[in-house]
Amino acid sequence: MNPQPLYLEKIHSDLETNLSGFQTCLAAAYAAARKKTDPISDADFDSPNQASLEGFIRWGFIDTYLARGCSTGLLKGLTAHWMPTCKGQGGIQALELRGRYTALAAHHLQFPQDAPRESEIRTDMRVLNEMNPMLPNFDASIQEEIEADPDLFNWKSARDKRLINVTLVHGSKKEEFAYFRVYDRKDDLSSYISTFGNIMALPVILKPLESEHVKDPEIGLKTPTKDKRAGSAEGGK
Repeated sequence: MNPQPLYLEKIHSDLETNLSGFQTCLAAAYAAARKKTDPISDADFDSPNQASLEGFIRWGFIDTYLARGCSTGLLKGLTAHWMPTCKGQGGIQALELRGRYTALAAHHLQFPQDAPRESEIRTDMRVLNEMNPMLPNFDASIQEEIEADPDLFNWKSARDKRLINVTLVHGSKKEEFAYFRVYDRKDDLSSYISTFGNIMALPVILKPLESEHVKDPEIGLKTPTKDKRAGSAEGGK
């Protein structure tokens, strides 16, 4: 058997034992958003915009529940860091979970094959991955482009740039899904490394978010295949 690439070992080290914890956090956040916006329980949500309101609340709850998972020990070896999304005070902050080798941010997609929406933080994450010599799409020439960019967020200089930037894409348009992806090209949203399958499909018994004892799933790290078609390393999705 061929040894795993070093970058897969690093991702495996931070995330594999936390798969059930991520599943628990995501399921709890989705359930809480549905309950909060149930028009039967609260008539304020009885409108044609109910689905959009639920989506906005779910977006906030995902980060809240992931941060809580770190503080309770459900997500082991990861720490929660809130990042400003704009300069100045009062702006929305995005959550980044940092491990020993990885930095993770969540992002909602309608369908697994969708490309991530553009944002400065997600662009920065792709750039940092493209600059990482450990990853297969390393491109040293992008360094000059980055040095000429005057609008880099302060969060970049505040943490280790060698961390592998992982995006936890999730959604439930037809069925619940969540994948860990390493987007690795600044200008190509279809280029990514996929490390695990759909973690929401794992046969794990969900426990309350407050629980610190979640059975670790017996699952091995898949060796990904690089493909321009999104989701090619995720069971055909």
